[in-house]
Amino acid sequence: MLDFRVQTFLAVCRTLNYTKAAEILHITQPAVSQHIHFLEQHYGVKLFHYEKKKLTLTPQGKILKNRLLVLQNDERRVNKELQSVFSGKLSISIGVTMTVGEYAIADPLSALLKNHPDWSIHVIFGNTQKLLGLLEAGTICLCVIKKQ
Repeated sequence: MLDFRVQTFLAVCRTLNYTKAAEILHITQPAVSQHIHFLEQHYGVKLFHYEKKKLTLTPQGKILKNRLLVLQNDERRVNKELQSVFSGKLSISIGVTMTVGEYAIADPLSALLKNHPDWSIHVIFGNTQKLLGLLEAGTICLCVIKKQ
């Protein structure tokens, strides 16, 4: 389980506004400030920078954001895996481009499901940009795209 301050940091990263992040998280703006201050003290770096009344991530903040997004996605996957053990069914979501979906993945996926009928595989079609966004968000755990 990720620390609540990590959730606060990621909310500020999404909104680039302490007040909006506080509203989303149903906490006070001073609490958001305290959470960010704690993380800055913990890591010994400045995470955000104000310039002309605009909040931006520092280079260190960008690194932390990217690493914490990976951890957040991994945590979601762990929860899904734990639930699949409880239910006895594997559930996975993958993304494919139209070309891959039509020509490359249908037969192997069909054979896999024939051998494992209790598995649940969700296939999402989309363009490369959409699939990479879903992968980053943790909605899918794999995307297969055709190299241009």
